[in-house]
Amino acid sequence: MRVAYLGGIFALAVAGYAGLSLLLADRFTSLRRAREDRAIAASPADEGLPFEDVTFSADVDGLVISGWLIPRTDSATAVIMIPSGGAHRLNASIDQLRLEGGQLRLARALWERGHTVLLYDPRGTGRSEGDRLSYGSLEARDLIGALRFLEGRSYPAQRVGVLAWSMGAATALFALPKVRYGGLVVDSGLGGFSHEEIARYAARALGLPLPIVRVATRVLTFGAFAAARLLWGMDLGAQAADVLRRHPVPTLVIHGKADSQVPVSSGEEIARAAGDALIGAHLLEGVEHVGAYAADPAWYAETVCAAFAEMLKRGD
Repeated sequence: MRVAYLGGIFALAVAGYAGLSLLLADRFTSLRRAREDRAIAASPADEGLPFEDVTFSADVDGLVISGWLIPRTDSATAVIMIPSGGAHRLNASIDQLRLEGGQLRLARALWERGHTVLLYDPRGTGRSEGDRLSYGSLEARDLIGALRFLEGRSYPAQRVGVLAWSMGAATALFALPKVRYGGLVVDSGLGGFSHEEIARYAARALGLPLPIVRVATRVLTFGAFAAARLLWGMDLGAQAADVLRRHPVPTLVIHGKADSQVPVSSGEEIARAAGDALIGAHLLEGVEHVGAYAADPAWYAETVCAAFAEMLKRGD
């Protein structure tokens, strides 16, 4: 009788753990938002730029990804711009929109320097298909699709640079084993999750106080990550910076020392992972998450453009 009782308690505990793990995994990865949150309210025409509405298929699962191509017929190089998790082509970060419309102004600066530019909505945002956020592991499929799309427009991967904000950095790094592009600029880059970062994301997703979530995630992280892998094929525990160590590309790091979302230590880790491929690291005093552009737009545009000029010249 006692054995049956204890067995019942154990079964209830396992079921409870599994249920809470599934709940955390769902909340941690869900992108079910109102359609108005996905609206695209501007266009490259606002900056006087030529553009095409384009779509392409993501690698593996074939989700339809939507974006803008800003072409230069005299260009041999291209730059892809990747926003953070949950943000569409015109937002660097869904939580803190500190780029303040700078995507299109940066696109114009890159276009004026001779690059074709591609901006797109990662899966589950803007006009693209999908409803899950994987913190880079599945979004890498979107980038691989973008690189293949550009290859079809006569831009081989080694002549393409990637400009990525926040979680977009993880997207860019997870794509490297399959497609090696010409260079990477990372702003406020997420190189992988520490426990504290998992707790902060989960607290926002669940709407609960951080101290409570901090304790709960220590217990539930394993189950939540296992559920995400089983249900949606996501590898939430993968460390993007480790991928860069194995597949280095020319890399520039920009990160604010006052970043409260992705700590500056993440940018430092990406810089170390780049090794000899690192062309520079700007760790900026008093700058918040995705705040470098707003702090000094002229410096930011010049720094990014100069980096791509150096990186993509290596593809010659």
